[in-house]
Amino acid sequence: MRNLLQRLPALWQSEYAALLVLIVSIQGTVLVSQAVAAIFFDPVFIGKIRTFESGFSVMLLIAGFGAPGLAIRELAASRHDPELAGTQFRNLILLPVMGAVIALVVAVPLQHVAHPAFSIGFLSLAAAALLLALVNTVRLLSAVGQAIGATRTIAFAVLVGAMLSGMAHLAGALGGTLESWLMGRVAGETILLIFLIMSFRRFLPTSAGWRFHSTRFLRLIARSTTVNLGLITRMAADSAPILMLGFAVAAAVHAGTGDEIALRSNVGYFGIATLLLSLGMLPISVVCQQAIPYLTRAESGDDRLTIRRATLLRAVAVALSGAWLIGMALLILTLVGLVDWAAASAALALLPSLFLKAIAATCGSVLLASDRLSPPMWVNLAELGAIAGVFACADQAYGVSVAVVATLIGSVISAGGMLMIELTGAKK
Repeated sequence: MRNLLQRLPALWQSEYAALLVLIVSIQGTVLVSQAVAAIFFDPVFIGKIRTFESGFSVMLLIAGFGAPGLAIRELAASRHDPELAGTQFRNLILLPVMGAVIALVVAVPLQHVAHPAFSIGFLSLAAAALLLALVNTVRLLSAVGQAIGATRTIAFAVLVGAMLSGMAHLAGALGGTLESWLMGRVAGETILLIFLIMSFRRFLPTSAGWRFHSTRFLRLIARSTTVNLGLITRMAADSAPILMLGFAVAAAVHAGTGDEIALRSNVGYFGIATLLLSLGMLPISVVCQQAIPYLTRAESGDDRLTIRRATLLRAVAVALSGAWLIGMALLILTLVGLVDWAAASAALALLPSLFLKAIAATCGSVLLASDRLSPPMWVNLAELGAIAGVFACADQAYGVSVAVVATLIGSVISAGGMLMIELTGAKK
């Protein structure tokens, strides 16, 4: 124990630990908030939150133009040209704001033709657009921090902001409605952005780097759109099982197939399972994201091959460790009565997909660093088609087991396709 305590300062100063803290704080706060809320609120409300967050995640990627993912590669590649890096940062920071404005402009007229069940007020639309801009700006700044090597400096401040942000999320959940949850999300992301800017301000580019170049901006939009299509199809494939399950349950309730509470609880149970899977993906994302700058800067094929193999091994090791920890935690929480057995069994059945998703995520990072931006989109579309096919062929599509099978089959297609494309490119 004494040796561990002596090593804690060194562990904190490591890039992996700092990046883990940063990603968990930026992307995992809302997941942790939902996990805590799942303990205290009924599965029906949790199912509504998870369905909203799944759909919102897709909108988040659309409005973000792929800026966070592209920022790591572009700024790492221009590390020897400060003025170019500053210009790229200026162009990148415009994308989240532009995406949120476009989303609001498109959403307002759609409210006049939308079904009343899907129509929301203008204030809620404005809050959702503001949330889009806040979340994407926070993610972009964290990606820029990683690209310029400031991760260890900003990680602690972001961690403190994330704790306060999570409290704001839970305060919003106390309202018991999606509108109150949305207000809590806006407040939480605002707090997180303030803490991030306070810790990040001295790393901003110099005034010479803030010159706007329309040609570079248009070129960046074209590249970011390609990246974004891959990210959108990736998130769509991840969100498809719970969204399709939600639609199937709604149709079954409308048709009077069974008990409404039991049917809607299926969405909550599977939502908890996918939430745990998302939590397990966070450390894997750290491994893959950490490798992107090094893969981009690699000057020889041998160096790139070494980094690629090391990243894959670490991602798989983290996936196996995460699956074991999640499984043990589920068994303990189920025995003490904090988690329903239906939700625990669904989560346990999904654990093998964590290993497959680790392979797909690693290959995706390698392709991004290699500037091969379009192949992941086609693999994701194939996975999305397979998931839709499973639901279309199921006799009772409103069952949790159908969603679990669809997720596992989709993960196999994703991992196999990405690995095949990555290996094919490595041989060339």
